[in-house]
Amino acid sequence: EEAQRLSARLSALFYLSEIESGQVVLQQDVIELDALLSTVIERIQRDIELRDVTLEADLPSLEVVSDGQKIERVFENLLDNARKFTPDGGRITVNSGLDASESRAWVEVSNNVENLEAEELPLLFDRFYRRDRSRSAGGRGSNLSGSGLGLPIARDLVSLMGGTLSASLD
Repeated sequence: EEAQRLSARLSALFYLSEIESGQVVLQQDVIELDALLSTVIERIQRDIELRDVTLEADLPSLEVVSDGQKIERVFENLLDNARKFTPDGGRITVNSGLDASESRAWVEVSNNVENLEAEELPLLFDRFYRRDRSRSAGGRGSNLSGSGLGLPIARDLVSLMGGTLSASLD
């Protein structure tokens, strides 16, 4: 089990290095954003239901041109992070839409997080940053053995595709 975790961590670190060094090539796929998000949501559904976490999604039908595999990885990382750090009985919401000019799509993943301070927000995207376990959800079914690379990978992939990724307290 430890060897698998180390292997996954190394794989994520190599991938992050490839992104940062410009070695990752983008594909241009037509993607049904709502269908892709729904598929990723289904992957975490069982775990969050076991923890009595509510997930609400407002996903209008949208087609975008982007790299399907990379955008899927972004959503997997964001939703997995929300799954891990939403306390039992908490709530995750996923919304998407078009900006005012209808030229760019946006996706918002929000969740309850216990004891998150504004000063901690920029750290969430730092390599290997992991919240103090005593302040994390850590509920039944929660696996906090992440690599600390999911959000940095998501941020760098979004940037590579010309977008932005941020965290806020709202």
